[in-house]
Amino acid sequence: MNTKTILGISLTAAFAVSLIFAQNAFAGIDNDWLVVTDSDVEANGNNVLYSAITLADIPHVDDDRLLGVLDSGYPVAGFAWLDVDTSSLSTINFAGATIHPEVVDSRQNPDNWHPHTGELIIVEDQANDLILCVNSLESPHAGIAINGDQIRMNMKANSATVLPDEDEGATGFFLQVNDDCPNPTDVDLPGNGLKPNIVSPPLPGLEVIAWPPAG
Repeated sequence: MNTKTILGISLTAAFAVSLIFAQNAFAGIDNDWLVVTDSDVEANGNNVLYSAITLADIPHVDDDRLLGVLDSGYPVAGFAWLDVDTSSLSTINFAGATIHPEVVDSRQNPDNWHPHTGELIIVEDQANDLILCVNSLESPHAGIAINGDQIRMNMKANSATVLPDEDEGATGFFLQVNDDCPNPTDVDLPGNGLKPNIVSPPLPGLEVIAWPPAG
C-alpha cells in the first residue's frame, strides 16, 4: 500500500482553524479510528478498490465512539480518498465511505456505511479563513467492507472519481454545517425516493474537517 500525506501547505491552511475547533469539541472522545496510517487506490478488474488502515478498529453504527462524534454537532463522519494535485487546488475530487444515520441522502444502506463521490473546493469564509467545502455530491453504488482497522470500498470504474496512479491520499473526516460553503450543496442522488415517505431535502453548506493521517 501507499502511504501519502494529503495535507500539503495550501490544504493545511484550509484545515487549520477548523481543526482547532474540532479538537476542542472532541475532547475525551476516542477518534483514533479516523487516523489513517496507510491507504491505497488500485484497479480491481472493472472496479476501483479503495482501502485504508487506521490506528484503531473502525466502528459500526451503534458504537459509542461514533455516536460521541455524531452527538458533538458533526452529523457526518467517514473516510475520503482524494485526488490532490498540488499544482491546482481549485477543485479536489473525492471518493468517500460515510456514515450519518440521522441524515438521509442515499438509497444504499443509508443508516450505516455507504459511498459518496463528488468535488471539494477551498473557499474563504467571512473571517477570511480558508475552509474546505463540499461542492457537489453523488451517491453511486459500491461495496464497503470493514475488518477491524481496515476499510475497503469497491466501486465501478465508471463511477469512480479518484483513479489509481493519481496523486491520491486518504483521510478521516467530519462534516459540519457552514453557511460560508456553497448552499445548498449540489446533490445528484439516484432514483426518485430514498426511503418510504422520506424525500431528501436540499443539503446546506457543508464544511469538511479532515482528521490528519499519521506519519
